[in-house]
Amino acid sequence: MTTKKDLERFATKEDLERFATKKDLERFATKKDLERFATKKELERFATKEDLERFATKKDLERFATKKELERFATKEDLERFATKEDLVELEKRMATKEDLERFATKQDLELLGKTITIRLGGMVVLGIGALAVLTRF
Repeated sequence: MTTKKDLERFATKEDLERFATKKDLERFATKKDLERFATKKELERFATKEDLERFATKKDLERFATKKELERFATKEDLERFATKEDLVELEKRMATKEDLERFATKQDLELLGKTITIRLGGMVVLGIGALAVLTRF
């Protein structure tokens, strides 16, 4: 038969009231439930709000030209085909300038000279023929 002394070794209903019951625990997530979620360590790989604040927002980027807008302009490669200021300075040392060319005759000047010479030669021919005519008469 069980004595009172034997029963004193076991927990009473009042002793157990401090502990959670099966019903209490049902409200909480189990280990299996939590396995679906990311751990703190896994989340540390991702950017934080502070990390993202260093970067431009969509609103910031809207101020800049789009690729389509920039395509209308010359690229560095396009410009490299043309002479630079330095190229022109070097070229000026070797080539004639506008001022140099002004000292020489133009095409117009040569045409005028050609007409003048033709007129003079024509006049000389006429004088020569006239002189021959006079000489041949005497």
